[in-house]
Amino acid sequence: MDTNKQNAIGKSTLLLILVASLGYFVDAYDLIVASVVRSSAIVDLGLAKLGTPEHLKIAKLFEYVQSAGILLGGIMFGIWGDKFGRKKVLYASIAIYSIANILNGLLTASVPHVDIVYSVLRFICGFALAAELSVGIVMISETMKAKHRGYGSMIVVSFGVLGCVLAALLFEFAEVHWQTLFLIGGIAGILLLIFRYSVNETSHFLDKENQQSERGSLTMVLKNKRLLKIYFNSIMLGFPIYFFVSIPIKFAADYGKEIGLTIKGTIPIIIFYVALSISDIIANYLSQVFKSRKKVLYFYVGLCAIPVFLLHFYPPTTPEQYFYIFSPLMGIASGYWALLITYTSEQVGTNIRSTYATAVPNVVRSLFIPVQLLLTALQPSFGTTTSVFYIGILAIILAFWGLSSLKETWGRELNFIEK
Repeated sequence: MDTNKQNAIGKSTLLLILVASLGYFVDAYDLIVASVVRSSAIVDLGLAKLGTPEHLKIAKLFEYVQSAGILLGGIMFGIWGDKFGRKKVLYASIAIYSIANILNGLLTASVPHVDIVYSVLRFICGFALAAELSVGIVMISETMKAKHRGYGSMIVVSFGVLGCVLAALLFEFAEVHWQTLFLIGGIAGILLLIFRYSVNETSHFLDKENQQSERGSLTMVLKNKRLLKIYFNSIMLGFPIYFFVSIPIKFAADYGKEIGLTIKGTIPIIIFYVALSISDIIANYLSQVFKSRKKVLYFYVGLCAIPVFLLHFYPPTTPEQYFYIFSPLMGIASGYWALLITYTSEQVGTNIRSTYATAVPNVVRSLFIPVQLLLTALQPSFGTTTSVFYIGILAIILAFWGLSSLKETWGRELNFIEK
């Protein structure tokens, strides 16, 4: 009897890991599709000619809009995950995303105000997908045993991030049209929605004490200095990862021009995310071996300094160096993404866990906006490469500072609430 029960629990956990992995795969796929197709979409929709200042301006605007959607979605879906349940949020997020992405794939230049429509749909997609990774990891954290949950998160992120690679490969090498790429994402979302039917709500959320507590309360967070500090410090911990993504990876072609190189923007993306995926596995494994999240996070934040310094003092002199040395180095250093989300979910109680674990990584993702604005502000005085170096150093300092104030969480039992 007990053995059968254990097997059932094992199967349900494996199903949850699979569903969460596929959810993040779709999430990661869409974020990169939106980046790699933006040039083609802008030209096809008649918004600007390739290589013009107007083209770059519109490309960044689309990224700003999607980042704003991610930010708002991370906050709202996190709150809803605590108020209404993790499973309901995952249903809603993938349904909204699928509809918006299919509509995005059907856009043509003949649509009135197509630039506004495109922006709104990218905002909606960003808003909806904000829940995918984080709520999935919250469910895994609340389902798996304390000493094993790091492995679950490792699988989710390491597999899911390969969606980035698929998106870049389909666009660059298979030459799939940008509209078709959006349609693929939308249809995959619908299939995933059906697949999620068998996933159960977590026992932590359904626990009577949690049901009777104040759940998903931003007021509680804002009024409690300890909780607010955890929130801010966790965001700062992720800053270096999205420093790399925001400038030398997503805008590799533009950064390459500044250092005299002609770089195909999709190749650094592919290499970066393959390296990140492998490094994510190593980071989570090390945290299990050493029984410490914090020690491994210190190591990885320190590792981020290597590509930052190399980019400034020993910049690549050929595109191949950028592709095969600098891009994988940045990916390896960024390989604490899954560990960051697991660590965040372990910091707080069940009644606000989704609020934290969903908002933090999505606020980190939306750091694209301040990073780009800061770069624009610094460029006239310091030039592009020096400005990038200063922002990178700032990101690492803030990450170390944030981590120093957070507690070790390895092996922590999570069935508790915040009051």
